Amino acid sequence: MSNRYDEIKDEMSYYLLLQAYAFLKTSGNRDIAAARRYLSQKASETTIWEAKIFPGDLYSEALGHSVAKHMGDAFNSKYDLQIGHDYFRVILEDCGYIGCILKHAAQFDLEESECRTIFCGACLASYRLSAKKLGLKFHSSLSHLGCQMTFSNPKAPQ
Repeated sequence: MSNRYDEIKDEMSYYLLLQAYAFLKTSGNRDIAAARRYLSQKASETTIWEAKIFPGDLYSEALGHSVAKHMGDAFNSKYDLQIGHDYFRVILEDCGYIGCILKHAAQFDLEESECRTIFCGACLASYRLSAKKLGLKFHSSLSHLGCQMTFSNPKAPQ
């Protein structure tokens, strides 16, 4: 089962890279920012729809669990959750999503920095936009292996 899961992750990353590669070859680097904004907006719409199932005081938790589900569980990332009175923090200590992307990036002549700009940039931007639209504060940081995202009530200190 574990081998099959790794095969599915590899296939998914391959197709994501194939799409990015095709876009870059047909549109060039000049349109990356516009494409990432559009991708972030569409991903944010889905995330907001999922979060609005919960009451407003649970939006930070809903977004945090969304990160854990999509980046953590789906890509077998090593992550930690920190839950405070008015905040929810997800620390992706080793992001399986960007890890599987980087594993195959060379096949598409993509550098690590390009992959992080496209994939990490879109992911962080979509959660930032979701938090903003739900009236939450958002803070993020990137590390070499993963990232950290914090969602909090606007009145809460970060």
